[in-house]
Amino acid sequence: MAYASLREFLQALEEAGELIQVDEEVDWYLEVGAFARRMADVSGGALLFTNVKDYGPGHRLFVNSVGTKRRFAIALGLPPETTEAEVIEAFAQRIKRGMPPKEVATGPCKEHIRHGEAVDVLAFPAPHWNEKDGGRYIGTWNSIVFRDPDSDWVNVGLYRNVVHTRNEVGILPLPAKHFVRVMKKYHDAGRAMPIAIAMGAEPILPIVAATPFEYGVNEYDMAGALRQAPLEVVRCETSDLLVPATSEIVLEGHVNPGELRDEGPFGEFTGYYGGARAPRPVVRIDCVTHRDDPILTGSFEGKPVVEDHLQGTVAYSALLKNRLDDLGLAVRGVYTDPWSLTFIVVVSLKPQFMGHTFQVASAIWSCRLGVKVNWVITVDEDIDPTNLHEVWWAISTRCKGDRDIFIKGHDYGHPLHPCLTPEERKQGIGFKVHLDACWPANWPRDDTWRPPVCDWHSFPEEVRARVLAKLERLRGGRGE
Repeated sequence: MAYASLREFLQALEEAGELIQVDEEVDWYLEVGAFARRMADVSGGALLFTNVKDYGPGHRLFVNSVGTKRRFAIALGLPPETTEAEVIEAFAQRIKRGMPPKEVATGPCKEHIRHGEAVDVLAFPAPHWNEKDGGRYIGTWNSIVFRDPDSDWVNVGLYRNVVHTRNEVGILPLPAKHFVRVMKKYHDAGRAMPIAIAMGAEPILPIVAATPFEYGVNEYDMAGALRQAPLEVVRCETSDLLVPATSEIVLEGHVNPGELRDEGPFGEFTGYYGGARAPRPVVRIDCVTHRDDPILTGSFEGKPVVEDHLQGTVAYSALLKNRLDDLGLAVRGVYTDPWSLTFIVVVSLKPQFMGHTFQVASAIWSCRLGVKVNWVITVDEDIDPTNLHEVWWAISTRCKGDRDIFIKGHDYGHPLHPCLTPEERKQGIGFKVHLDACWPANWPRDDTWRPPVCDWHSFPEEVRARVLAKLERLRGGRGE
């Protein structure tokens, strides 16, 4: 099902027992972050704060929206018990065909419109999440909308926003991101770049905003595909940008050429503070629109697993699977575990020829999507890539270190990767590793070289059937 708004999604979470409403006063300084961290550590519920210090009723804050696999499935309109592999497959299939948005005349996000002196971003309960953060971050689970000046292409991305003043917020666009490429076009022409920051849209949009689609792909089309219904959008008050009609809060603004202000650090997705304090672009807010009793959305970042990591798991796994399928590389599955931060990808396949597994690794590294990936682990098709116990078993028994590990230095490095030196992060210099845990393609496909597996499936089918029946009777019909 498609949720028409964030509020419909909250209702679905409540019905599934996945929502915790916190009515006791909670301080926006660190307490909100500590609540979110604790819930992430125990795979607890999403949090709806109704009484944030200095704000009170009518200014709600919603965090950890898709912080568990159950909630991610619910966001996609799937049953809560849907397996991780099934969620990834649904994501991969749906995004193969986009569904354009539908423009409407107005929407709930226009219930209040504020210009000029009435603009105050701190009218909303932006948290100071982690102690060493460089300020209060209002944008952590948002959708930043901008348009390529040379075409009709609209991009929706997710970038962090610190509060500088009542009408100025910062933004951290990393060098490889679409935002930097588009901003450069505006600024090279001596023009300000119009942007809109939508917060509290229905849950698919921030998921799509955080997904690294290729340049030229309209994330609104992808949102429609994932929610299986067109996303309704309305025109901004100060630009011709379109934003989700049921957004809780929309900040309309622009980025002037050469206007920078110190931003950072921030507790990042790597589990470390990232983006040391440095001059970064400023977004001047020209207009704020919002719903009655608006709900600010936020995402706690830090050591896995938080919702950002789950989003990355599903999106990267699905996109890379589709890419490898398009290249005809015959893979069974692709998976990047939440703990790997999408720096490690496991690919399950049946090697067809010598070099097949390295060709898969090279195909991943050669695309923009895979540029962030440091490690590619290839395993045989009998290994479930989402089962890391099986992956470890494959590495332990099928990977011969002096034959099956390829290491390349002086390659692309993610600017927030903690294992790189400060100078390497600054220059974007990193590494690539291919770890091949497949049986060599030129080995005979019999037991002469490759020992047979001994597991449940190695027992004769009739023996397994008899044992299952006896277990059923032993447990009084309760099953396995």
